Amino acid sequence: MEAAVVIGVGGLGCAAAKALAQAGLRRLTLVDNDQVELSNLPRQLLYAESDLGRRKVDAAAERLEVLFPGLRVARVDATVGPEIGRAH
Repeated sequence: MEAAVVIGVGGLGCAAAKALAQAGLRRLTLVDNDQVELSNLPRQLLYAESDLGRRKVDAAAERLEVLFPGLRVARVDATVGPEIGRAH
């Protein structure tokens, strides 16, 4: 696999993004519009106290790029809702 998109960089999204990177993924796109909060830290493994108040996509991308130097991470500050996949 060469590229993937992770929608939502919360508890499951953080774990999925890290697992994809560990599997050798070269390009990853992270989609989220939330900021890191104190309540996120116990279960969202890509964030630290120094990330509080930052956009999740920025903090997660930077952490992943440090852990996996060959990985390129695109960041999308957006919300994905039920309208995705609907025919218009």
